[in-house]
Amino acid sequence: MVRCTVLTYFCTVSSKKILYSSGKDRIARCNLNGLNTVQLLDTKNMNTTIGNLVVIALLCGLASCVSNKKIVYLQDQEKGNGHKRFEPVSYPATSPDYILETNDIVSVKINHLQLTQDYQQVSEDFDTQMRMGIQHPMLIGFTIDDNGMVDLPTIGKVELAGLTIFQAQEAISDKAKQYFTNYAVKVFLLNSYVSVIGEVQRPGRFPFYVNELNIMEALSMAGDLSEYADRQHVRIIRDRGEKNEVIVVDLNDRELLTNPAYHLQPNDIIVVNPLSSKKFIRRDPQNIFNAISTLVSVATLFVLITR
Repeated sequence: MVRCTVLTYFCTVSSKKILYSSGKDRIARCNLNGLNTVQLLDTKNMNTTIGNLVVIALLCGLASCVSNKKIVYLQDQEKGNGHKRFEPVSYPATSPDYILETNDIVSVKINHLQLTQDYQQVSEDFDTQMRMGIQHPMLIGFTIDDNGMVDLPTIGKVELAGLTIFQAQEAISDKAKQYFTNYAVKVFLLNSYVSVIGEVQRPGRFPFYVNELNIMEALSMAGDLSEYADRQHVRIIRDRGEKNEVIVVDLNDRELLTNPAYHLQPNDIIVVNPLSSKKFIRRDPQNIFNAISTLVSVATLFVLITR
């Protein structure tokens, strides 16, 4: 707030002039009605205060800005590499296979003429049923029971818990060859989702039916992170059966490519928190400009009133 110094003086009736103080930055006015109040306007302090308001407004504007260092993905943290920054760099692949467990729902397709009707969930209307499976996978798939088994038409029970998808295909194929010849087996996981919440464009739960999905692909499914997302502390919540594991990754660091958590597991949850500056702007940059306008308006109004 702009301050105005008010001092009380005693003026005589015989005084016929407006009194001025000796300071160049102060103006004193005295009404000629006996004992009156003389107001000293400290114009120097007023100008200083207005300048301070402008500086504060600029600082508030800068506080709402996010540097490129906090936005750019997979940065090379080593300085002074020069032209080497543009050379191809290889990173070892670290993609652990998903292990099937109890209550997982799998789709089993055995291509054989005699099994066309038995394995109707992957027949000629496969696309229609898969759209249903996205919302209700248990309606078209086979659930692994508490004993780790699935009960398939014709060939009976097969143990799948503890196996990867490719190992499950081999196990079913070994069982099917006891009944058929010239067949092909295809298995994939139906309850395969990734959830992305927090500071992203389109948070949600997204199904995927590929063997490998990395965190960048999952974030692109959610429309990418917002400008004010904290890319250095992205959390991955992973179900480990009887316990949940929380993994923190830094999307700004290129070394993420060597992190086993770079490749996601089915039913992982990605949590993206906002930067601290987001708490100030409250999702709308227009608020900062409204605050600046308010400060300037108040300062201008005070100057006009105190003239």
